[in-house]
Amino acid sequence: MANLHSLVLSYTARLNEMIWICEKQEYRAKLRYKGGLLTATIVTFIPGNVRIIQVTCNPSDKLPKLIFTLRAIYNFGKDNYDKSTAYDVMKWILSPPEAPPAKELAMRGKK
Repeated sequence: MANLHSLVLSYTARLNEMIWICEKQEYRAKLRYKGGLLTATIVTFIPGNVRIIQVTCNPSDKLPKLIFTLRAIYNFGKDNYDKSTAYDVMKWILSPPEAPPAKELAMRGKK
């Protein structure tokens, strides 16, 4: 749930500019991003594991969807510490690869 919350906040900050409305004494979101695919990568550290989740969204779609992809899970504790695993995690943090194209799951239609 924390991953979902952080991703939604990240997208909200990228998509909108917060404008102060003096008359109403409140902030309003003004859309500033309309073209192309937007990707966010979240790296979470769970005791003994590192999980990498990548989320893509195309805000210019009529009904934009968040597409979550679990990209990697690494066992990473003091019992199984490995330098190559640490380097792989650092590569994800510093330069995440592009997300693969989204695939829709085929649904069976009613006959």
